[in-house]
Amino acid sequence: MDYQPQSGDLYLTRFGGPMGAVITLLQAVVAGDPSRYSHAGVILADGWTLSAQWPRPRFVRLDKLTARQPLAFVEAPAWADRDAIVAAAVSLGDRHYSLASYLWIGLSRLHIRPAWLRRAVASDRTLICSALADRAWMLAGVHAFNDGRLLGEVTPGDLAHIGTVHHYGTGPYREA
Repeated sequence: MDYQPQSGDLYLTRFGGPMGAVITLLQAVVAGDPSRYSHAGVILADGWTLSAQWPRPRFVRLDKLTARQPLAFVEAPAWADRDAIVAAAVSLGDRHYSLASYLWIGLSRLHIRPAWLRRAVASDRTLICSALADRAWMLAGVHAFNDGRLLGEVTPGDLAHIGTVHHYGTGPYREA
């Protein structure tokens, strides 16, 4: 791996198994985002990561993630306070996973936006993986999006289009 991820960076990968296939399909069809990435998280200190998963966020070793393909790292801006990003991410570690975000994204494509669902998705009480990553950056003063989207509308594919992205093992040719 050429780029060495640092605390405060985000990671993007593909969520495995049947649930990963469902998330990838929903992200492509419902959100209109056919990204290769269906999962996101935050790089913490000492080789740990944090991401929102069902039913609550999980801490996972970075070396376990590098075994998954594809994988990419979104580099935190040079001016960002990496310790603040890590602290913000850890502070979100007690949030439940948000199924409401998927419902909101799907209904929004049909131009149906109930106020009760909007309130749920705009809050950080429940989060999907990409929303947790985006919220950690936001709490530390890094605003990845300024287009008015709700917190729960951020997908892993959206995060693949911000800042400097370092791809790892994503090409058709990989050294053994």
